[in-house]
Amino acid sequence: MDAATKGFKEEVTKELGKSHVKFDTQNAQGDSSTATTICNNFASENEDLILANATASLQAASAATKSIPILGTAVTNYQVALNLKKFNGTVGSNISGTSDLAPLDKQEKR
Repeated sequence: MDAATKGFKEEVTKELGKSHVKFDTQNAQGDSSTATTICNNFASENEDLILANATASLQAASAATKSIPILGTAVTNYQVALNLKKFNGTVGSNISGTSDLAPLDKQEKR
């Protein structure tokens, strides 16, 4: 999971330039209530984007905001994580991302 966050930060910085990005990296250490506090703070600060690394963080971010874009990573099943009745590969809201469920090459094409 650390590698996913590191890679995200490197690519965003490469695309936008170091002077155009600021990261507020916080780690809930897998604790749902900590993830909720972190995401609620991000929402109250009206951050530009939330990277939700793992299912608990995705669920917390989804509950915290319906307007700030959320990118999920290291989430195996978005349908289960977000309690979606129907799922065709897209969430249909402010949430996007990748699953850690193989095969990754097909996800890349979506």
